[in-house]
Amino acid sequence: MKIPGYRLIAHSIRGRVIAVVVLLLAVQMGLLVADMVNRQQEFMRHQLAGQGSSLAHTLAVNAPSWLISNDVSGLDEMVDSLKSVPNLALAMIVDRHGKVRASTDPDLFNQILTDDASRKLFISDGLRQHWHDGMVDSAAEIITSDQTIGYARVILNTASVQAELDVITHKGIAYT
Repeated sequence: MKIPGYRLIAHSIRGRVIAVVVLLLAVQMGLLVADMVNRQQEFMRHQLAGQGSSLAHTLAVNAPSWLISNDVSGLDEMVDSLKSVPNLALAMIVDRHGKVRASTDPDLFNQILTDDASRKLFISDGLRQHWHDGMVDSAAEIITSDQTIGYARVILNTASVQAELDVITHKGIAYT
């Protein structure tokens, strides 16, 4: 089988130089696209993490009086206001014993959270954020009179962000 132009590339210096330059440009473009995708991924992860922390903190700041008075309808209204947030999988208010007092998923009401993700969030010191199962899980302490009385928890789904990254990756590969 004869490859068109093979003789020009294989047997002349000019052809070899052109082939090497094209190969180097393709490698360079591939590295550039890989770097761009990596930076975009880090940026989007940082944005989601910040959004999750911010939403959890906002819930925590507004929840103490409702949680102290055990006003479930007030807590529900507060949590339900987040339903329109893009990528929101779940938002909830949990008392200090791990019992769900309000949630965007009504089936969780009065359930005690004992799963690993919940224990990691509620026990850990400092950063209360974990990535698991395609989700960014953020919690903030609900504090009154220097005592923790509960937690506000927000779980954001990363699927749509991952889909955007996949599109960027495929376009980058096609461009390369």
